[in-house]
Amino acid sequence: MALKAFNNKDPEKLPFEDSYDFAIVGRPIDKRGIEAKDFLESKSCQSCTFIYNPERHEIRIDDQTYTERDFGQAFKRFKSKSVILETTTLNTGEVFLLIHWLKEIGLKTLDLTYVDPKEYLKVENGEEDKKNKGRRSFNLSEKTFKFHSTLPSVINVSERNVTKGVFFLGYEDERLNKLIDDNESIPGKEKTLVFGNPPFQPGWELNSYYRNIEIISRSPLSTDEVRFCGAKNPIGAIKILKSILKSLGEREKMFIAPIGTKPLGVASAIFTVFNLDNVGLLYDYPKKTKKNRTQEIHSWNIYKLNLLSKTL
Repeated sequence: MALKAFNNKDPEKLPFEDSYDFAIVGRPIDKRGIEAKDFLESKSCQSCTFIYNPERHEIRIDDQTYTERDFGQAFKRFKSKSVILETTTLNTGEVFLLIHWLKEIGLKTLDLTYVDPKEYLKVENGEEDKKNKGRRSFNLSEKTFKFHSTLPSVINVSERNVTKGVFFLGYEDERLNKLIDDNESIPGKEKTLVFGNPPFQPGWELNSYYRNIEIISRSPLSTDEVRFCGAKNPIGAIKILKSILKSLGEREKMFIAPIGTKPLGVASAIFTVFNLDNVGLLYDYPKKTKKNRTQEIHSWNIYKLNLLSKTL
């Protein structure tokens, strides 16, 4: 398989390279992001901060900005280098762009890392908390944009040949609601809902069910297929996506909406890169909440990707 995944509470016991030419990171917003960034910088000759602006369709690498037509030029510095991506601090859309362009410049292999939290911090939410004793209210994003596909993953959900969609679900039911409201054509598609189970921690899957069940029950999703995949199992997610892709008819396409855990978002990004002719990634580029989001580190993950593989 083109992807291998490893997990351990001690990052020193994971198969990181002794030294990378480049670590590409996002902006950390909590302690685990800072620790992940610091760890990769200690293992790399050079670190670059990568940010995508979904409003202007621009990327910034450190202090230099590039428009979409110059993306290829922006990535030339990484050609023939060893690179690792820090996906705790990058969003799924950014991970997709990075994997695609690093593959385009001929990079043979790519490592990615993710640090999962020991706890997501709950917040007070008025009447909902009174009813549920505060067990399932979270504040993970401050702002989101309209769900859209990003070059080169351009897909129009309203087109008749886009027949199937896959939704990876997590704690942010408001993002699922926004996706449905913004896309009137979704009811006419075959849809698969994927929950992360087994979860990061025992019992966390109940949070995900609770956060989404009301929207699912009153929306066009109520009669669709439900599947389960380990919340930090990108290989399992890719297997689900492969089975759905295989079921497509000639000239049919599918879309993926990764609203769940980052490992399943990474799987969505990888799968889309390897299947651009038939798959589009819909993403809303959420601005993460900076305070009271997560607490402590549970474990570290490293994913090793063969970019030369013809298939996943």
